[in-house]
Amino acid sequence: MGYEDFVKRILKCSRPCCTRDTLRNEWRFIAEDHKTEFEFTCGCTRKLKNAYYYHNKYTKELITTGSSCRKKLDLPKPSKKQRKMIKNLLSHFGIPGEYIQISVEDWLKKVKKDYVKRFDNIESKHLNELYKLKEELDILNYPNLDYLKIHLEKVIQEKEAEKRLRAEEEERKAAEEARKATEEARKAAEEELRKYYEKIQKEEEARKAAEEERQRWKEMTAAERVEYDTPPTSYEAGVIAEMNGGPHWEWKGDGYWTRNGVNWCVNPQP
Repeated sequence: MGYEDFVKRILKCSRPCCTRDTLRNEWRFIAEDHKTEFEFTCGCTRKLKNAYYYHNKYTKELITTGSSCRKKLDLPKPSKKQRKMIKNLLSHFGIPGEYIQISVEDWLKKVKKDYVKRFDNIESKHLNELYKLKEELDILNYPNLDYLKIHLEKVIQEKEAEKRLRAEEEERKAAEEARKATEEARKAAEEELRKYYEKIQKEEEARKAAEEERQRWKEMTAAERVEYDTPPTSYEAGVIAEMNGGPHWEWKGDGYWTRNGVNWCVNPQP
C-alpha cells in the first residue's frame, strides 16, 4: 500500500463529506512514540521509528502515520502544551520517558479511566478546579473524552450561574446596607438641624423676653424698680412673685438666684 492508498483508507474512515482538504478538521492528535529501531508501521506500510497517532472525532477510527505522511496530509501537529500534558500523564501513570510506550488503544482507555475517576463528585469541586480540568481536556482534545467535556461545561455553567447569583445577592445586600446607612445619616442630620433650630428659637424667645423685661423696667418708677430687682427670699416667694407679674428668677440654692444670666445673692456677705 502506498501513500495514495493510505489517503483513500483515511477518507474511507472519515465522514462521507470529508475531503483531503478537510482531513485536519476531523482527525485529532492523540499521542506519539519514538524508538531507536523501526518498530512502527505507517498507514502507507512504511516502517517507522517515530509514530504519530490520530483519532477521528466522528467515526472513532485510529490511524498511525510517520512525519512525512503527517505533513502531506496536513494533520495537526502536536503542540508543546499537548506534549507537556501527555508527559504529566505518563508520570502520573508511572510510565517512564516522554512517550506512551503502550498501544494507543490502551493509552486512550487508561486516560479515559483516569479522567472518569476525577469526575467523581465533580459538582462539589471549586470553580478553579473545574477550569483547570477543562483546560486539560481542551489541551488533550481526545474524542473519547468529549462527553466528559460536555458534562463539565454544563457543571461550570451552573457553578458560574450560582456565583453570579451570589454576587448579585451580595451586591443587593451591600446596596441595602448603604441605603440604610444613608437613611440613618439623613435622619441624624435632620435631628441635628432640628436641635439647632430649636436652640435658635429658644434663644430668640429668651431675647424677646429680655427685651420685653427691659421695656417694662424702663416704664417702672424708681420704687418699682427696686422691688423688681430685689431677689425673692425663697423659692416659693420667687414663684409667687413671678405669678403676680414679677420677673423670672431661677433658684440656684443656698440663697443664690440668677436672672438673665446674672447671679444674685439674697443675703450677700458684707
